[in-house]
Amino acid sequence: MNGQPTEFKTALPGAVWSSHVPCGRTCRGLLGRCRDVALGTCFNCYVNECARRRRSARQGAYNPPVPETLVLPLRNNLLLTITGQPSLRALAGFLSAAIIHFKNQQDIQQVPFYTAGSFQGRVGTNDCAISHPGDTTGHYLEPAAWLEALRDVHGCIDALEEVRANIPLFRKQGVGEGRSKAVIELLEQPSPASHLAALGILLLGPDEQNSPPQTTIH
Repeated sequence: MNGQPTEFKTALPGAVWSSHVPCGRTCRGLLGRCRDVALGTCFNCYVNECARRRRSARQGAYNPPVPETLVLPLRNNLLLTITGQPSLRALAGFLSAAIIHFKNQQDIQQVPFYTAGSFQGRVGTNDCAISHPGDTTGHYLEPAAWLEALRDVHGCIDALEEVRANIPLFRKQGVGEGRSKAVIELLEQPSPASHLAALGILLLGPDEQNSPPQTTIH
């Protein structure tokens, strides 16, 4: 990384997400800034815009605008980069393969640090990668750190799939407010784009969302 912002095109016309810059809106987006604030293209603003459009849409399912490349922050400063819109189940399959790879590095190869770069894979017509920006400056991670991050995000997907399979029950019990409500509303939509947005909300956690209808990524 050369310290310069990296821009990602989005499905919102004329908008980009820019990494390494604080968000320009009150959502305090962790990794993005809206080039055009009105379009709301950091992830916090993106999810809020999805919610606003869903509320205003009275007919048919709404598919939220999704960037061509979505970058989700994981534990230990790792990044999950998704190009396209794989289903959560397909993404879980990619993560399972990554877990096997890093388990091999830890238990069989017994390498002290993983220095082979990003782990990449093809998921249907989509591309996925797990990377560690610190590798570019020689700050490598132990395989155990990769495994911790991978198991965490895989667990998030398992939790989302369980919620998605039991949405009527959650609706009956009450979906609550803030994060929980946003996640369930996204999972009710039929599009993988909405489900990836729900994953983003879970990965960021409550500490990044001090103002309830707001959420984050880059």
